[in-house]
Amino acid sequence: MQSSRLVPLRVARTCALVVLSVSAAISAQTVEHFSPQGEVKVVRQVTARFAQPMVPFGDPREVDPFIIDCTEKGAGRWADSKNWVYDFARDLPAGVRCSFTLKAGLQDLAGAALPAGQRFDFSTGGPAIVRSLPYEGNRIDENQVFILGLDAPVKPETVTAHAHCVAAGINEEIGVRLVTGPERRTILDNRKSFAASYLRVLFLDGGDGRTRGLAFRLPVTGSDQDKFLRLRDAPDSPLVTLACARTLPAGAEVKLVWGKEIAATTGVTTTAAQALAFKVRPTFRASFTCERVNKDAQCIPILPLTLSFTAPVARADAAKIRLVDAAGKSYAARLPKDSDGNGIETVTFGPGLPERQQFRIEIPDNLKDDAGRMLANARSFPLKLRTDENPPLVKFAADFGILERVLPGGEAPLLPVTVRNVEPVLPGQLAAVREPAKAAAARDAPIPGQVLQVKRGDEMQIVAWLRRLSLANKIDREY
Repeated sequence: MQSSRLVPLRVARTCALVVLSVSAAISAQTVEHFSPQGEVKVVRQVTARFAQPMVPFGDPREVDPFIIDCTEKGAGRWADSKNWVYDFARDLPAGVRCSFTLKAGLQDLAGAALPAGQRFDFSTGGPAIVRSLPYEGNRIDENQVFILGLDAPVKPETVTAHAHCVAAGINEEIGVRLVTGPERRTILDNRKSFAASYLRVLFLDGGDGRTRGLAFRLPVTGSDQDKFLRLRDAPDSPLVTLACARTLPAGAEVKLVWGKEIAATTGVTTTAAQALAFKVRPTFRASFTCERVNKDAQCIPILPLTLSFTAPVARADAAKIRLVDAAGKSYAARLPKDSDGNGIETVTFGPGLPERQQFRIEIPDNLKDDAGRMLANARSFPLKLRTDENPPLVKFAADFGILERVLPGGEAPLLPVTVRNVEPVLPGQLAAVREPAKAAAARDAPIPGQVLQVKRGDEMQIVAWLRRLSLANKIDREY
């Protein structure tokens, strides 16, 4: 009897649990979908879809079902009976946090009360790097100062706390230091190219032609440089200048890490690290190269001798480099004409230097590169070198040519050839070109040939021959 009474009780409890579960599921699905949530960089609209119809279809009322906590303004509307849309007045800038909480006393279309307090949050993230100078992937100096253009103003103390450098060969994170005051102003004043590129990114967002939403005031009048300078000095400036806290090793791979927890002035922080990769330029050194017949030979004097630097030097200093022979005769260095600015990375001597001569390359005292670094291998100078004799040469003027049949004065045509440093007496044969009718009698000639006559008015045949020969040579080289 006791067992039979327990069965209905268990069934009743099970039914009650099912009812409660269904009720909880319905409550949990009051808002079936809400977007955006979490961290989203570009936000212009919020959408919410309810599980039950909330308003009659086509109801024009703009009744917001949420309590909205957001610094950015907007307006809500019902797209249909279940879908509610909130449009912001502009694309939200970085550093914005918004929350949408379901209002108390809200009822669906059937009159059923919705549980209050359901909340949805999103942010547009902390300040991110949108432009940097040097650009990612470029070479940098051992004590490089980086210019970072952000999408939101930043709290400086969070930068020094959470940004760092990583360098190959150094088994620890390297902190950063902020560059401020006159040094910062001087650096930014002289970076016009960065000013234009950064402003271009701010004004145009992603190629769709819309102006990017900003959390700071952007000057709208004046040249790019004027706008940039006003932005530089603004209290909410999004420009950061910083450097790694120690000298970086030459030639090392380096990353500048914009870490987590860097905060915008609004308090919104970054949730993921952003890393920019660079490579430190090598030590300032000079190297000498020249063409040789083989690895044991000396420099070929008819070709240029080259002195190269791993970093640019001032043009005035490069012009003082000299090549001096054993008798004291000096040869000035040849400087490239198309070098950018005043920086020179390569100078040459020659061609056409004397054969089998001893030389030395002299450089100015205390030669420095554009960053003020002393030449690391300065002790190698004056650098001694020697020229060899010019290599042997037998060279025709071209692969193909046309000789006139008879020169003025009745002289036979000659084929020019350049000969250098070969046998004292170079044997050769001169072959006479026979007329076609006499070809059979000229079979013993070393180089038999034919004479063809171009009639007056058919001179373009010569051009056609040259084109066919050029095409044949091209096909042969490509094959």
